[in-house]
Amino acid sequence: MDKDEFIKKYLSDLVLDAFNSLSSRLDELEKKAERKKRFTPPSIEEVRDYCFERGNSVDPESFHNFYACKNWMVGKAKMASWQAAVRTWEINNEKHSGTNKQSLASRATAARKDWERRNPERQEAD
Repeated sequence: MDKDEFIKKYLSDLVLDAFNSLSSRLDELEKKAERKKRFTPPSIEEVRDYCFERGNSVDPESFHNFYACKNWMVGKAKMASWQAAVRTWEINNEKHSGTNKQSLASRATAARKDWERRNPERQEAD
């Protein structure tokens, strides 16, 4: 193999290695981007449905208004999961309400009736 052939082979291998390395890095970045989805604020209806599913006493409108006015920020960070924030409100409501479980159950029943009234098409057939 003469000098020119050696240089061509060396450069070809070098370019191929660089391409493979960049391609691999690009794949890693794409996978990371897929895992890290952008936060999308929920509608009041989505919050209401989630609270209904959990049977909690969180007021969906208050929750939505509170975070909407804060641009869905928690401290200095963008909110990652509004569902987790609802669960935190649920826990805090239970801690600070001073009510017994019967009162919580009656509020959950009232929330369910309100949800059924607002969503007649979503009610299960009896």
